[in-house]
Amino acid sequence: MTEEVVEGINSRPAPLSLYVFSNRRQTVREILARTRSGGVVINDTVLQFANPHLPFGGIGQSGMGRGHGYWGFLEFSNLRSVLRQRRRFPLTRLLHPPYTGARRRLIEFLLRRYGLR
Repeated sequence: MTEEVVEGINSRPAPLSLYVFSNRRQTVREILARTRSGGVVINDTVLQFANPHLPFGGIGQSGMGRGHGYWGFLEFSNLRSVLRQRRRFPLTRLLHPPYTGARRRLIEFLLRRYGLR
């Protein structure tokens, strides 16, 4: 029976919501592992949309991204990283050419230290 359910879900575009009704944990785990959907509710319906603490949104044809609360803010914000380098003597300057003596030893040490050599 689970195989038929999974095949039925996977034969269509990913749904916005998936509602799984089962008291068997293994059945629920298998359906979740073998299908894709925007959200899931187990043994009920529509509650994920009403809960402001859960992200709500789809994947594929059911929509992209997440709305609601914190996730909606992140989804519709243009987050960007900003790195400010020290002006006088940035440590990364040690990694720039020319690679002589102490710089070469430092680079070799860092490569070994972080498993890159």
